[in-house]
Amino acid sequence: MLHYKAACLVLTCYNDENLRILSVSRKTDPNAIGLPGGGIEQDETPLQAAIRETYEETGITINPNRCVPIYEAIDSTGIGVITYLHMGSLDAVAVSKEQGIVRWVEPIELWTTGPFVEYNKMVLVEMYRRVFSWHPQLGRLVNP
Repeated sequence: MLHYKAACLVLTCYNDENLRILSVSRKTDPNAIGLPGGGIEQDETPLQAAIRETYEETGITINPNRCVPIYEAIDSTGIGVITYLHMGSLDAVAVSKEQGIVRWVEPIELWTTGPFVEYNKMVLVEMYRRVFSWHPQLGRLVNP
């Protein structure tokens, strides 16, 4: 049986019609950016873990009714990872509760930066394929 140790949540924010994705850095490396996420606690669903981890890492509370699963994979250690997409605007200010740097980034930054680039690319491609095929900025990333 596959063990799901981690879940991640992708958030999108439209600010002046520009796509932004919530990112958080590792505590020990501000350049190692990725998506908020982490371990699933006992008796917690992957979605509940994604929402909790996002709040713990960024201070932003997510509405579970606006989340859809968009990507699932098994990492190099054999642990399953489920990624959720939260669609819509958020007026909240992102503040790290766990000492990482939290900021809204353009997709290209997740596509090219940090230790999670390959994972980020897969999530961004799936986000594009399923949801944002109409968005020219992301379209240029996956269809150069």
